[in-house]
Amino acid sequence: MIGSVFVLAALATVPADLPAGWHPLPAAALEEQWRDASPVRFARLTADFNGDGHEDLAILLRSSRSEALWVRLGDAVWQKLAELPDGAIDNPSSMGVQQVDPGVVPYGCFDGADDCNVGPDAQRPKLVLTSPAIDFFRMGSSASAFFWSNSRGKFLRVWTSD
Repeated sequence: MIGSVFVLAALATVPADLPAGWHPLPAAALEEQWRDASPVRFARLTADFNGDGHEDLAILLRSSRSEALWVRLGDAVWQKLAELPDGAIDNPSSMGVQQVDPGVVPYGCFDGADDCNVGPDAQRPKLVLTSPAIDFFRMGSSASAFFWSNSRGKFLRVWTSD
């Protein structure tokens, strides 16, 4: 019962203007015990990702065919950052998001790289974040961080675990 209350609270502040065909993950998809560690069930995140002084939103959404991570910077247009392959819907969902605080972050590789070093942190390349980033993960699987690049004017992705 307590878990259900947390699930309802996590869904309570979802914007009404979601991308067409997409909706928040249903309560049943958010009931896994590991989600109890987050008041929003690791289903959404608000922070100023691009450093413009406005609150941005990262949220996990589901369509009839897939699950995806969507972001909206301030009141701008929605952007899909990552999506499970068509037909891949985890039930319950294994995807989650949480904040990566500004600072030095060890990573394995940038998205699309042929070789990824996910060894000890001391041996990895480092990324210096000046704004919060999005830790996007699948429980029991890989994790990556999406961060805003001011020079490129878009989100970039680094892999943080395999």
